[in-house]
Amino acid sequence: MMDEKLRDDLRERRPVRVRPLARAANRSFNNLYEAVRRGDIRAIRVGRSIRIPANEARRLLGLEAEAA
Repeated sequence: MMDEKLRDDLRERRPVRVRPLARAANRSFNNLYEAVRRGDIRAIRVGRSIRIPANEARRLLGLEAEAA
């Protein structure tokens, strides 16, 4: 289930937080953090927090096709 903040961030193409993205993608947040650590998911650091770029989040949610 996608919360309103996540929906707004994706619409405005802002980087999203890991936990709301994990809930929307029906995955554990630890799973996403691990994928970031391995380099499977692109991420940026904002202070001490990790954010997922909007296009990467949309891909994980199946809203955008993977880049070829």
